[in-house]
Amino acid sequence: MRMLLATIAAVIVTSNIVHAETLPEAMGKGLLKSDQLAAIQHSFIATRQNLIISNSANDLNASVNVTGSNSWTDAANKSGGFKSSATGKGTLTVSKQIFDSGEGAARMRAAELQLDSVRARYASVEQSVLLNIVTAYLDLITSRETVAISSANLQRLEAQTDAARIRLEAGTSTPTNLAQAESRLARAKSNLIQAQSDELVAEETYQSLVGAVPAELQVPLMPANLPATILEAEDIALNFHPDILSALAAERAAVAQFDVLENAVKPKVKLNLSAGLTEITDSKMDKQEVTASIVFTSPILVTDGTIAKSRETAAKHNQAKSDSAESRRRVALGARSAFQNYVASAAQLDAVAAELQAANLVLEGTKSEVEFGLKTFLDELDAESAVNDALLRQVQTRQAVLQSAYRLKNALGQLTAEEFSLEMAGMGLEGLVDPETPYGDPFSFFTDLSERLSFGE
Repeated sequence: MRMLLATIAAVIVTSNIVHAETLPEAMGKGLLKSDQLAAIQHSFIATRQNLIISNSANDLNASVNVTGSNSWTDAANKSGGFKSSATGKGTLTVSKQIFDSGEGAARMRAAELQLDSVRARYASVEQSVLLNIVTAYLDLITSRETVAISSANLQRLEAQTDAARIRLEAGTSTPTNLAQAESRLARAKSNLIQAQSDELVAEETYQSLVGAVPAELQVPLMPANLPATILEAEDIALNFHPDILSALAAERAAVAQFDVLENAVKPKVKLNLSAGLTEITDSKMDKQEVTASIVFTSPILVTDGTIAKSRETAAKHNQAKSDSAESRRRVALGARSAFQNYVASAAQLDAVAAELQAANLVLEGTKSEVEFGLKTFLDELDAESAVNDALLRQVQTRQAVLQSAYRLKNALGQLTAEEFSLEMAGMGLEGLVDPETPYGDPFSFFTDLSERLSFGE
């Protein structure tokens, strides 16, 4: 039995070292594959455009207005009885708001805060994706090791069942012993079938999150920089968790809307320039004119719409404050719970290691007692079954410890690509490229003007 356990351990260790895909490698592939992360990247690009849109009221605007008419007037002294007259008029108008009482700047500040909120949401989504990858990675390792242990246990019980059958035929055993051995063998077959099914499920999950399932995986190390106390865990989470950062940015953005509303009802000054050309056939009334005007506007009445907008802004600000408080409560509780689960899992691992050591000692002692006739063949089967069960619990508990450690990093807001030094081309937010648009050339209207308009054709 000791040689069998040593063989299993050697197989597991070898599979974790030689040509094994590491957890950081799986993380990098999973982030690149994630549509959930791609969606929040597109959301960031869309939100980034609001920095330009928010100040669009102060953009320089230009428009062209072209009109034409043709009239026939009854004329007694004209051949045919009608006099034809054609009129054409073209106007170019350029306008620019030269003073907006700070409304544009206030809108841009609010848009920047909204962008900060999206950045924090991206970090939260990234954490969620990474945690799913870690879970899939550890589940696949555990399922493969469980299959290996279950398969070895089945081979052992098959050999022992054959031995029990030989002893019965030789008259040195009883049908009861054989039945006990066959019962354990049937249970081992069932356990192996379940373990193989769990392995298939783990492979499907891994493939959907990361990609091609590797032949071998490497058991990851414990993540670094874990907090030593529950208070330290709570403090880290309250200062760095992206859900809190997102809620705070949303709250500041809600406050900024008060400045937007206040400046929106203040005076505005707009400059208008226009040039026009009028042509009339058979007339000396053709003319060219250029006009300039400065328009000053200022509301003098408080409308119901303005009052409603003010109430809406106040309500959204109160909502943002409540969301921020709830985020702090939820994150603090999550950090404390994750820390306690990690401590408990680590303690369980020590207990399981002690259990496995004790089970091996019991097995060795039972074998010696069987040789001297103090115990039976069934006692030895029970002792070997206890060792096998303890070995399975050790594998499962090791996964639980690693899983709880990475969940703790997630609860602290530290399960990030930067924390694990992941190198992925095209990831992140600041380097994202805006999508192409047919409206990129501000003078594109004039390049195809001949296709849009037809003069007399």
